[in-house]
Amino acid sequence: MFGFGAQEFLLLLMLALILFSGPGLFYILVWIGLNLLKSPRRVLVALWILNIAFALFKEAEGLNTIGVVILIVIMAILAPLFVAFQFAWLWLAGWLWQLVGWRHLGTSWREMAATHFRALKGAKKGAA
Repeated sequence: MFGFGAQEFLLLLMLALILFSGPGLFYILVWIGLNLLKSPRRVLVALWILNIAFALFKEAEGLNTIGVVILIVIMAILAPLFVAFQFAWLWLAGWLWQLVGWRHLGTSWREMAATHFRALKGAKKGAA
């Protein structure tokens, strides 16, 4: 009745996947992109295009031409929000890992997110 059951184990497994696997894979993807493209702004644009392409490959098989165009327009508008959410989640997961005691992992995740948020700030300042 008060033991460690399957539901608790699955809850811990889901928590580990949410706090480690998702941000970890995103960090690796951004790190590779940063090493290849050499600029945080270019990485942001590449992630934007990658989100649009992923949505097209995932959802466009049953749509006609007008539906595909509408999907591209909607994803072009929403993809920057999805990318920003991923960076915010990377920063939050880094903060949680720092809180738990894995300072190196948390610091590297937070610095990666902060670097790209700073690139957005510079792009906004330069555009005005």
